[in-house]
Amino acid sequence: MLKYLKFMPVAAIDDASRNKRELAVAKEYGYDCYCYCDQSEGAIPELYPDFKLIVSGCKRPLEEKNAVKRFLINFRNVFIYIKELKPIKADIISCHNIVSLAVAYFTYAFRKNKPKFIYDSHEFELKKKPRNIIIYSFIKSLEFFLLKKSSLTIMINDGIADEVAKIHKLDYPRVVVRSTPDYWNIDSSVSDEMHREFCDKLGVSGDSFIIMYHGKLCRYRGIEEICKAMSMVPDIYLVTVGDYANSRYKTAFESMVNQYQISSRILQYPAQPLCELWKYVSAADCGIVMNNTDNPNYIYALPNKFFENIQSMAPIICSDSVEMARIIRQYDIGILSPSGDAEKLAENIEKMRTDKELYRKFKFNLVKAKDELCWEKEKEKLKAAFAKYL
Repeated sequence: MLKYLKFMPVAAIDDASRNKRELAVAKEYGYDCYCYCDQSEGAIPELYPDFKLIVSGCKRPLEEKNAVKRFLINFRNVFIYIKELKPIKADIISCHNIVSLAVAYFTYAFRKNKPKFIYDSHEFELKKKPRNIIIYSFIKSLEFFLLKKSSLTIMINDGIADEVAKIHKLDYPRVVVRSTPDYWNIDSSVSDEMHREFCDKLGVSGDSFIIMYHGKLCRYRGIEEICKAMSMVPDIYLVTVGDYANSRYKTAFESMVNQYQISSRILQYPAQPLCELWKYVSAADCGIVMNNTDNPNYIYALPNKFFENIQSMAPIICSDSVEMARIIRQYDIGILSPSGDAEKLAENIEKMRTDKELYRKFKFNLVKAKDELCWEKEKEKLKAAFAKYL
């Protein structure tokens, strides 16, 4: 039996829903599955019986403010990753991002019998964030080199897959596998009860209109526009489900909420396990997914939360970005709103709240979208790619 390793040394298994689904498909296909991950509270091998969990022996300098110290710690960590990777002796190594792929490839670069490498590109790596010309050129050259060395590249959507091919002028072996969750069987009575809980905690009537942001609370996710929009529309309430990216953003968020005087209209929950998430998202009247489209990485983004709203049957207001807009238009399940425009977002939230006929149409169309955009159908593309390229 071939040994299949998911190599994600700079990612926590707690948040790796896409990676865990990939491992499940690999096991179903017949591989003996392993996962090498970052240290985290949820990195407990007994929690994952379907694959062997190997936890990294080092911690990343997430809160280290000194750039030089961060670099030195990360540089040291690379050697720890290499040391811990070699004994696993995997036949296939699927790498979480370009950093993981570079470490894995160069670990085996001078060995005769190399494993097959999969580049699992979760983002538009070259356009992930602004970089100077030297760093950009280095990453571009590295990605071009590693794409040619990989047996397969997994891309999260067609837009990024095509752009990467154009940038490198390379027809690389690839498959597009979107981050869709499993088909969610929604219990409407549970959703209704959770909606009542939201309203009770907010101290408002049970028919109040609830919008939801779920996912990590951080910059570039449209949270600033949501808060500003709320200050313009008095009859809406926000529920967030997710943790702060760091203490700095927590302070910034609280300051913003106080500035707009909307603290009494916001209810916050910590991040929830994926198996529990539907109870919260399906209880909202509308899901908000407003990525910042100033960054090309976000222009092409197609995040988990977008599909989780679909599986929860929650009509969506999202930024008019390439991939999300394509699905919104195809299925007619929500409203597109320009990124960075809080006034327009406020108008669209109010439209979602008051236009009952439009809202009913979105709910009706979500039935088809929910049926087609689920992991049970998406995973078949990954299995076909295994058969073709590995």
